[in-house]
Amino acid sequence: MRTIQAAHATHRHPGDPGPPVFFVDHAAPRVCGLLRNSAWPAKGRQPVSVMKSAVLGFLETSPESLSHERLQALLECVEAELQPLAGLSKDFPDEDLWDLGGCIALISPQDRRISVVRVGDFRIVRVRDHRLEVLAREHTLRAQLESQGQVVPDAVSNVIVAHLGGRLAIPGDAITTAEVEVGDRLAIFEHPNTRSVAEDLALLLSVGNLRPEEAAAKTLDASVEHSVACAQLPSRAVCIVDIVG
Repeated sequence: MRTIQAAHATHRHPGDPGPPVFFVDHAAPRVCGLLRNSAWPAKGRQPVSVMKSAVLGFLETSPESLSHERLQALLECVEAELQPLAGLSKDFPDEDLWDLGGCIALISPQDRRISVVRVGDFRIVRVRDHRLEVLAREHTLRAQLESQGQVVPDAVSNVIVAHLGGRLAIPGDAITTAEVEVGDRLAIFEHPNTRSVAEDLALLLSVGNLRPEEAAAKTLDASVEHSVACAQLPSRAVCIVDIVG
């Protein structure tokens, strides 16, 4: 089974009352990645903490190798745990839960391949020999239209079209696999906005010689700077995953 090393960096938006992102780094079964949800409490609970408990609890009862079926069950578990938080509640009338929606991006080694799990506003890419390949595209309206070969007007925003906790069907492409080699570097970008693949590659090549911890921090700093320059909402997190064995 492939060996991976992972690190992350986070950025909190001004006014965020709580951490909206959690970094998963689980030993057995080996799983790493990011969870994201609203920074605001929902019915007295922190949404990303609910996701954290659901994911870690599920992994603690899982075998060392996660099959496609087990990963599907993991997504269903998170969906079920988040559902009670959605919508308005008479007990918490002042809470605005319109933006409540769980996004998840996980990497899990499977022999000489990896399983890639993604629902929501995450992009997962692989860099090898100075070339970048998108392993999983974000679930946004813009990405959806582009994948269908349609011309996307500038006015089209990055509306999220798939997330967990809203009683939506789990996307058919939520779980995929990819071949990896020692020396590959993977990156999980939260809320990549309209940044192009070429810009992603330039970001990652600029930190190619750095350890995952340093690479994640510098990549996120550059991503936030890019978003501010483009008058876009900046990313809250980046995760770097290196294939080391």
